[in-house]
Amino acid sequence: MSELQIPYGGAQPQRILTIDDEPGVRRSLRAYLEDSGFDVIEAGNGREGIEKIRSAAPDLVLCDLRMPEVDGLDVVRFVGENLPELPIIIVSGTGVIGDAVEAVRMGAWDYVLKPVEDMAAFEHIIVRSLERAALRRENRQYKEHLIDEVRRQTAEIRDQAEQLESINSALRNEIAERQRAEFSIAESERRYRELVENLQEGLCTVNPKTEFTYCNPAMGRIFEMPAAELVGRSVYDFLTEEGRTRMKQQTRERSQGRHGHYELEIDTPSGNIKHVIVRSRPLYDTNGDYCGATAIAQDITEQKKLESHLRHAQKMETVGTLAGGIAHDFNNILTPILGFAGNGRRRLGRQGQSPRTSSKLSLPHSALVILSNRFSSSAARLKARANQPKFT
Repeated sequence: MSELQIPYGGAQPQRILTIDDEPGVRRSLRAYLEDSGFDVIEAGNGREGIEKIRSAAPDLVLCDLRMPEVDGLDVVRFVGENLPELPIIIVSGTGVIGDAVEAVRMGAWDYVLKPVEDMAAFEHIIVRSLERAALRRENRQYKEHLIDEVRRQTAEIRDQAEQLESINSALRNEIAERQRAEFSIAESERRYRELVENLQEGLCTVNPKTEFTYCNPAMGRIFEMPAAELVGRSVYDFLTEEGRTRMKQQTRERSQGRHGHYELEIDTPSGNIKHVIVRSRPLYDTNGDYCGATAIAQDITEQKKLESHLRHAQKMETVGTLAGGIAHDFNNILTPILGFAGNGRRRLGRQGQSPRTSSKLSLPHSALVILSNRFSSSAARLKARANQPKFT
């Protein structure tokens, strides 16, 4: 049977034919797909569906299996024999898995269980099938064009064998050069991928809504969760209130074309606070429109802890030095006082004063010595504490 020709794509919305004997299913699919920008037509059974495939030239068919008159397998068989480039997706219940497998074997492009719970995933299957169909058509057209071109050139150069060999040699060289170029590109991409995946700094891209579109493993380690699970999440989900305010300002600057270098506090799902330095720049699409930003994040949490310890140590050392200075000055004051007190006790002893009088001088003398020792001991302890690590 000769292959039917139908128009695909173009400037008009792509047309989808739903074949199902349940009106409610057809209505729900039509409402969702029309809302997504598709042109939807309906058929209540396989016979009507085949007629509309012939007359309406749909770009894709959604077909039930169990239907009166002509069932879904007959529709799949018709499409496979007449329109192999027309994508047909089986949408049927769980009770006909065997028929669904048979339909796929006969040429159905995909299979979806009813009821369809995830319409977004369903739409993705439709879009993917339309893209595959477009690639198949382009490949066929390219092959047809190539065959025609080869025939034309063969007819022209049939009597020019030497020129043909020269042309073939040039083509072989070109193919080899392209292969070398493709290999070089693939190798470059591999090295770039390894470089990105092995970076110690976190690398990510976000869309204009500040949702992650890519994260390398190091970014996942910063956020303490797998990098793949970050994709689709908003940066704001992991920021403190102050961080959200700063992120809004930075996002506004990226949309205005300015680069950024700033610090953020990240509240990880584990409840830990991470301090990071972020360097970011805007991203643009092929039309030059702003489409998000790329950022490199460096975890400086341990550095922050070290800085905090250093400040604490400097404070304690300053206090210890001050206390030591006070103790030193106090000792300088006490030295003559203690000397005079000692001389006074000796003179009283030589003059025959009673031991009770001498002991009255000894009490303040001892108290001053104890006080001086405590000053010196406190200063030494403060200096020692300044050199002890203190991490939070």
